[in-house]
Amino acid sequence: MDKELEKAKESAFRLLKIRGRSKNELRTRLERKNFSAAVIDAVLDFLVKLGYVNDSKFAQDWINSRLNSAPRSRRFLRYELSQKGVAAELIEAALESIDEEAEYNTAKQLAKKRFSRLKGLPQAVIKRRLNGYLVRRGYSSAFCLRIIKEMMQDEG
Repeated sequence: MDKELEKAKESAFRLLKIRGRSKNELRTRLERKNFSAAVIDAVLDFLVKLGYVNDSKFAQDWINSRLNSAPRSRRFLRYELSQKGVAAELIEAALESIDEEAEYNTAKQLAKKRFSRLKGLPQAVIKRRLNGYLVRRGYSSAFCLRIIKEMMQDEG
């Protein structure tokens, strides 16, 4: 079992070297490599004690990274983190750092950037494409329509 434990630790460290991971993500990856449940639990306990695995920090880091590199809505971020196995209360705590105004400004910046590429197209096409673009990033249709309406007024 000591050999298996060391192999599992090495595997976990390799995964963490690439990027931070949630406890559930690590568990799933180690299970895929056919480590026993006892070994996986021992490795995860070891990593949590050392501070290498912390779902609360992971959720906050994930949100910060996404907002800086590939902005998404709160709803989309909530979905991504739940897919990674982060507990709902940790997700909600991490999402509290995003206020509605910041989310609105982010969506508006995304829309402006896309709008600049769509100039010259009929207004109906621009509205449809902007709406689809924002909806795919997790914003509600009502939210998108409000932003699009404001942008069209600003341009008009």
